[in-house]
Amino acid sequence: MTRVLRTFVSALLLVAIGFFAGRVSDVAMPAALAQQTAPAPASPDKPPVAERLAGEVKAMTLPPEVKGLLEDVKRRIDGLQKTVDQSVAEARAKAITYSIWAVVGLCVLMLVSSLIGGAVAGMMVRRRRL
Repeated sequence: MTRVLRTFVSALLLVAIGFFAGRVSDVAMPAALAQQTAPAPASPDKPPVAERLAGEVKAMTLPPEVKGLLEDVKRRIDGLQKTVDQSVAEARAKAITYSIWAVVGLCVLMLVSSLIGGAVAGMMVRRRRL
């Protein structure tokens, strides 16, 4: 009985150490992620390239044919952007579905393996008593 109790206490100790290590890493992780994902500061004297080019295009006088072509290109780009956004949303939904099914499958596999392991351990204990 003392062996079982000692094993149980050591297992609980290892689990507690694991939870403590996970908690410490969770506390330190957001600060590290914030440092990695911080965007580079933009220089205040230079506007971004897109804004600068948009300002130059607006300042120029364009013939009606070019303006029509520019509007057509903008419409096509908007259509492509909507298509890409829709594809990304579908891929995200499919990835979430697959990950949920993977978790369910792993839980079922864990349950089945524990049942088989328990049955095998029960048979071993029964043989020793006979």
